[in-house]
Amino acid sequence: MDLSALSLLIALVGPPPPERVSVANVEDDAAVEGPADTVEGPEVEAVEGPEVEDDEVEDDEVEDDGVELGDKKKKDKKTKTKLGARVVAGVRMKQDAAAVDSEGEVVGEVDKRAELQLRQARVKFMVEYRKVLTVRVSADFADLLGSPDPGEVVRDAWGNIEIHPAFQIKVGNFKRPYSRFELRGVSKIPVVGRGLYNSYAVENLSWGDRAVGASFWGEVEPERRGLQALGWAVMVSNDAIAGAPPGVDVHARVNYEPTPWLAIDAGGAFKYVQDPLANETACRTEWTRAPGCRRSVFGATASLKFRVAGLYASVETNLAQDWLFADTSPWMLGALAYATYDFEVAKRTRLQPVVFGEFVDANLSFAQSEAVRAVAGLNVLWTKHLRVMPQVEWVKPLPPVTAFNPFAERWSIGLWVSVQL
Repeated sequence: MDLSALSLLIALVGPPPPERVSVANVEDDAAVEGPADTVEGPEVEAVEGPEVEDDEVEDDEVEDDGVELGDKKKKDKKTKTKLGARVVAGVRMKQDAAAVDSEGEVVGEVDKRAELQLRQARVKFMVEYRKVLTVRVSADFADLLGSPDPGEVVRDAWGNIEIHPAFQIKVGNFKRPYSRFELRGVSKIPVVGRGLYNSYAVENLSWGDRAVGASFWGEVEPERRGLQALGWAVMVSNDAIAGAPPGVDVHARVNYEPTPWLAIDAGGAFKYVQDPLANETACRTEWTRAPGCRRSVFGATASLKFRVAGLYASVETNLAQDWLFADTSPWMLGALAYATYDFEVAKRTRLQPVVFGEFVDANLSFAQSEAVRAVAGLNVLWTKHLRVMPQVEWVKPLPPVTAFNPFAERWSIGLWVSVQL
């Protein structure tokens, strides 16, 4: 066919239809030319099997278990926003021994009860800008079931400036660098309740725990032989959020990891607090406090952590002075050890047997103030979002048992469920 005939045929039939552009081609073109104008929903992390949780120095402060919010147009976007929540609830049956007098004679009745518990209903919100500035706020609404004091509902409220991973500044309300077991978050400790020393020294006497202050801290991870990681922290804070005499605290802690399976921690603390026996009104009439208005007390901590395959074990010793006891501020001692082993039973499910033991002496200057605590359980973990924790606990004051001992004999059995998003 000559060219003139071909031209005539095209004129009569018309030009061929344009090629159909596939959806894949459109997406490929958009990927080359830049981000599309459509807004994507929140990104949900895929779960690829049972996750082994890292033991972080301030675990509950920095754990990455929230869901990112906002659109994800760029992979390297400057600001990241996360929202997380956790609920811990369960049932417990317990029996408390009868109270005794100073001679060890029984003066009370045995207390037996079963109860439903909402131990935690926490919501947290975190914003990070370029991995340099971070703000986090969290609150525990379970406290509202009672009559909380000011400051009990708000847990974390802090801002962090990362000048360098080895030098950072944190200000606000957060945990002070003291006991390793106290610094581990609820989502990481394998037992329900932090124990006798924690209740007596940390919560009642404010050694560790959360407070308003400023912290200078940092960490490096060379990951070389003899120096896997190194961290440090120094914090100056109020004595407590509320309810404690005016004063100032200084807590310091160093974490050294020579190998991936071993961590060594040591720390110290100092309190310069209003003497509970002094007249606070009279003491506040002058900027310079009289010697009788103040009390200086000290604390210390040391711990070892082992982690090999599915085994996690920790040993810890803590010392602190009881600044509320008469005018002597006696030393108290707490020692604990616990171990867990994770057995993978399905792609996303693990069984975690746990054993826990603790010894506490509330007053090293006198006898009749010692007690032990033991816990055993078999936890069931589904990814990092669900934990079922059946556990048995036993507390036993060491004889002779009198009213001088602040601990009472108790046994309990319970089942708790923790759901975390």
